[in-house]
Amino acid sequence: MDLTKLTIKEAHEKLIAKEITAVDLANAYLKNIEEKNGDINAYITVFDDVIAQAEKAQEKINAGEATILTGIPISIKDNLCMKGRRT
Repeated sequence: MDLTKLTIKEAHEKLIAKEITAVDLANAYLKNIEEKNGDINAYITVFDDVIAQAEKAQEKINAGEATILTGIPISIKDNLCMKGRRT
């Protein structure tokens, strides 16, 4: 199963059902970025704490504290700035 092809709802359901983890999902997207970004140059910055963030999200999922977006990887368009992050 290609985790990068799941909708947010599908990924959320799989996370809640413990069919996948937030780390699995993050790794799938990191691999996709690594494989394709050389050609498409869509990502200026990939945060070095992605896996740590996924682990924290998984803790919330495991505790039953997840929202629909908990553990879902996102991309931020370069016209938005984030405090403390290179954009």
